[in-house]
Order: sequence, then structure tokens, then C-alpha cells
Amino acid sequence: MQVPYNPNPSVKASDQGVGSVRLNAPESAFGGAVAHALSNTGKTLEHVGDEVFKRAVALQDLQNRAEADEADARFMDETGKLHAQYNSLQGKAAVDAYPKYVENLKELRESSATQLSNPATKRLFDTQSRSVLSRTIFNGAGHAAQQQKVYVNGAATAKLDQFREYALHNPEDETTYAQSIRSGEA
Repeated sequence: MQVPYNPNPSVKASDQGVGSVRLNAPESAFGGAVAHALSNTGKTLEHVGDEVFKRAVALQDLQNRAEADEADARFMDETGKLHAQYNSLQGKAAVDAYPKYVENLKELRESSATQLSNPATKRLFDTQSRSVLSRTIFNGAGHAAQQQKVYVNGAATAKLDQFREYALHNPEDETTYAQSIRSGEA
């Protein structure tokens, strides 16, 4: 058997370049799997960082609330002491002491706030203590008003007693007696 052979080439030269070479090599052969894994690790680390930050903020918020609650409890205790002292006053003494009582309450609140560690805690304390301050001032005003009535009634009673005593000690002076009776009635 003879092999067909032609010594003259059958292919001619052309301007066409060599076709593209395509290798079907897996991505992992060139580090693609490592790159993909590192990419996912970066995304995971980003989320971990966000979560750590959120937890830190939540822990700080808890600490701020605890500090504000503690300061508010101390403020209530001290406010209660001032209120008890004020409520022990009677008559004109209670009426006269009311402005100083309100001033002392406000100063106590301000000094309590200055002892707090940060602005967020101060805002929480401000919100909580404002209602305590308002209620205490309102109760003090009620006590002052009641004691004003006691004082006025006491003064009126004393004045009536004075008219009565004067009339009893001067029964022969008709004019003074009659004037004392009219003044007492008025």
C-alpha cells in the first residue's frame, strides 16, 4: 500500500492571524478559589465590625441608662429630704420659705447633672428628673397655699381676739366698745 504524498504544499499564505487560543483551565488552578475565599472573608469581617460596633453602642447605652437611673434615685432621695424639711414649716414661715425651697430644688438637680459622665447620660437624667422636680415643686406650692390660709386665718383670729379682749377690758367706754364690735364683725 502506498501513502499518497504530494511534495507541493496545498495551503497558501494568508493575512489571517492565528486563531485565539482557549484553555479550559479551572479558576482554582490560578488562585481563583483563594481570591474568592478572601473576598468572602472581607465581607464577613466587615459585618463582624458592624456588629461589634452595634454591641458597643448598646453596652454604652445600657451604662448611660444605669448611671442616669442611679443619679435620678439619689436626686429623689435628696428631694424627699428637702420636701420633708419644707413641709415641717407652718404658716408664714412656709409661705416665706417657698421661693428658697424651689431654688434649692433646682440647684440640687443642676448639681446632680454636673456629676454625670457624658452628655447622653445628662439628657437621660434631665428627662427623668424633670418630672420629679415638677411634682415636688407642685406639692410644695400646695403646702405654701395651705399654710397661707392657715396664716391668714390665724391673723384674722388673732385680730378678732384682740378686738374682743379690748372690748372686754374697756366695757365702760361705749364708743371704743362699739367700735371694737364693729371692727370684729367686719
